[in-house]
Amino acid sequence: MTALVACLAVAFFAVPLAAVTFVYLVADERVELERAADIAAITAAAQDGAGRSITTLVGAGRDPSAELALYDANGQRVLGDGPATSDAVVQRAADASAEATDARLVGQSDDDLVVAVPVTGGTKPMTVRAATSRSEVYRHVTLIAAGMAVLAVLALAIAWIFALRITRRLTRPLEELSRAARRLGQGDFTARGPASGIPEIDAVGAALAETADRLGQVLDRERAFSSDASHQLRTPLAGLRLGIETALESPDADGRTALRAALAAADRLQITIEDLLAL
Repeated sequence: MTALVACLAVAFFAVPLAAVTFVYLVADERVELERAADIAAITAAAQDGAGRSITTLVGAGRDPSAELALYDANGQRVLGDGPATSDAVVQRAADASAEATDARLVGQSDDDLVVAVPVTGGTKPMTVRAATSRSEVYRHVTLIAAGMAVLAVLALAIAWIFALRITRRLTRPLEELSRAARRLGQGDFTARGPASGIPEIDAVGAALAETADRLGQVLDRERAFSSDASHQLRTPLAGLRLGIETALESPDADGRTALRAALAAADRLQITIEDLLAL
């Protein structure tokens, strides 16, 4: 049962965490692309403004798989890695730059996450495109999910081990109590359960021991009562029998005297029975 609860807890925890992780990684990748595109646009504007040819694009993103490309006003790639002609994200960024609005755009082109930043401050309009494959994000999510799965398996294994130990600790004294109760039911009033160190189980064991003591005391009293009753009843019965037998063996004996003696013995027997019942 504990292992099942642990599995459900891990499942309810892992699914939302995986979704949050995916959203976080996508947002983090977008921030990295924006940073790389901004730095590339600044360096390109500085080189173009100084009258130098732009030969390299310098970005500072942490993702080595990110692609940087520079496009001219006609949408042709001038430098870097990317489509030969600008995609929709780059075109929208160039159009927004021409309208003097905030031209940084983030979008998706095919399977790529794309950030487009216009180059401002140069001699001619250009746009920097930074992109990375979404499969890279999925790969990162997969790696993190695999790590989480390993941790979940370890957590379940630890939970199972602890559950097994707790179960054994609980079941062993309960089995001992069950055997003690079985012996008590068979008439062994010396049956006792061992101390387990668990207050609830020890309380049950103490109640079982108290019950055994009381049953033993009741049985002892019943045995003592039976022995005393047997002795008390045997004496008047023997006297009654003796008187009747004597009367039968003596034909000349007075029958009425024998009946009176028997009646007196019966009275004594009745008094003895009433005294025993009053105990």
